[in-house]
Amino acid sequence: MEISNETTVYNGHFKIKKYDVKNPKTGETHPEECFERGESVAALVYNSEKSTFLFTKQFRIGSKEHMIEIPAGSMDKNGEKPEDTLRRELMEELGVEIAPESEDGRKNFQYLGSYYVSPGGCSEKVHIFIVDRIVKKENGGGVDGEDIEIVELTVEETAEMFMKNKINDMKTILALQSFFMALNNI
Repeated sequence: MEISNETTVYNGHFKIKKYDVKNPKTGETHPEECFERGESVAALVYNSEKSTFLFTKQFRIGSKEHMIEIPAGSMDKNGEKPEDTLRRELMEELGVEIAPESEDGRKNFQYLGSYYVSPGGCSEKVHIFIVDRIVKKENGGGVDGEDIEIVELTVEETAEMFMKNKINDMKTILALQSFFMALNNI
């Protein structure tokens, strides 16, 4: 498939583009629209000293409800790398920093990978991390009108919510599955 033309249909807080996509086998061209979201970062924050997770709870327009999810945010600062966005979002939403490296040089976060959210119509790629040692610095709660509640849950409470489908955000589910698989050596 080849993109032969691109037009911006909407350019507000987000962007929607229309593409003409040509099938080289048939020569036929058909229109496709894409929600151009860019890249983002998300992190499962595990406080290893207390055996708890820190989540955010906030209203999400896509679901039309408040959702419990891992902290996340757009890589919307020029030149920002995923690790930089991770640190910025943890401070803005949770008021925490990643603890300094241990004496043996071990970082207190792990990169799980990057994943497309919904590639059939959205360009967003999310970089997911697991953070396992943090230092509380501020109150958190978001910036620029965000109204974020910080939710702290034990591993057991989180597992119960997860098993009862009380957590329904895909990036959070992916991060929790990775955590619980590692915990159970799967």
